[in-house]
Amino acid sequence: MKERSIRREDKYRSNILHSLIYIFLILSPFYFFQSGGLQVSHVFLLLALGVFIVSNRGPKAPLREIQRNWEYLFFLLFVLAINLCYFILYGDANFMRSSLYYIFNFFIIILSSFLFENESFQANFLKIMKGNMLIQLLIYLAGLGRWYGRARYMGTFNDPNQFAFYILISYSFIYLLSKKQNKSITIYSLLAFFLIVISASTGMLLGISLLILLQIINLVKSKMLLRKKKYIFIVAAVVILILFILLLNTDIIKKISSQFSDVSIVQRVEEKIIKRRAGLLAERGYDRIYHYPQYIFFGSGEGYNQRWQKSFHQGELHATLPSVLFCYGIVPLIILISWMYKKIKKLPFDLLLVYIAVIAESFTLLNTRQSLFWMLFVLAPYLKKKAVVI
Repeated sequence: MKERSIRREDKYRSNILHSLIYIFLILSPFYFFQSGGLQVSHVFLLLALGVFIVSNRGPKAPLREIQRNWEYLFFLLFVLAINLCYFILYGDANFMRSSLYYIFNFFIIILSSFLFENESFQANFLKIMKGNMLIQLLIYLAGLGRWYGRARYMGTFNDPNQFAFYILISYSFIYLLSKKQNKSITIYSLLAFFLIVISASTGMLLGISLLILLQIINLVKSKMLLRKKKYIFIVAAVVILILFILLLNTDIIKKISSQFSDVSIVQRVEEKIIKRRAGLLAERGYDRIYHYPQYIFFGSGEGYNQRWQKSFHQGELHATLPSVLFCYGIVPLIILISWMYKKIKKLPFDLLLVYIAVIAESFTLLNTRQSLFWMLFVLAPYLKKKAVVI
């Protein structure tokens, strides 16, 4: 009788936990306050973390998930130590705030590692991602979304890059969690592409274009139109070569863009390729690695950006892994890459292609503060046993 009561109580707490996470996921695209702080959705996530600890009546389940993600824990310890040292040295509170982001995301990793074991949770997660993308489309069509200036759409977010990243990562989850590629996947890929185009985010355009290209290559492969793998690489090489020639030939770019001169994303691509080709890396903040190479060994911490006077700008380094390298050094970067590799290794190509595209995109935007970015890697081990038919 007592055991039955305990099971009933555990099921009740599990339902509460799932409900809180669902609310978090539904509200996560809605930014009610300024970026960089807690949003309404985060409150429900914090409540879910509390329920997760209580529902297991002790540390057993959380410790199991920590063991599964011990590399990230080691990486987190490096982050905390390095930022603390620089906080003591400079007194800039941004160092401690950066540490809080990583602590917060570590909790998300532990919680989502537990939740993704449940296939019904995965199914509901998929429904929410689909629903959120459709909601963003409806908000755009109703004219209720926000704009950055007059050219870049950002929906319910505070920044067009945030909006575009959310669309890219949502579509990534939709693709991974769908049983097979069908008309629904095609519709969502077109929807994701459209929403990213109106955001005029060049980094996310790279990500979604690469993802769709890899899907096409995989589809061709699966249909046995290309029987040998070497032909797939030949096709990919030809596409890359054509793009490279276009990037070098500004006259071709100008002729193409002149046909679509009113499209914001075309204007931004032309601007980045032609007008800023030489300084594009500096614009993203990569040049500080060149100007201050000593920090790739012991890290600069994540704060007090006024130090980078030699750099093109004194903002953040807008790239994920390069930012980790510069802010925390080569050893923490290797540990983090080890964690990421452990998650995605042995994935079949039809699943791995999503991670290839997202990692490529991450070199154009800082994704370390995005919960869904880390959750995407946490999901990977639970997909390995699934037979995903493309």
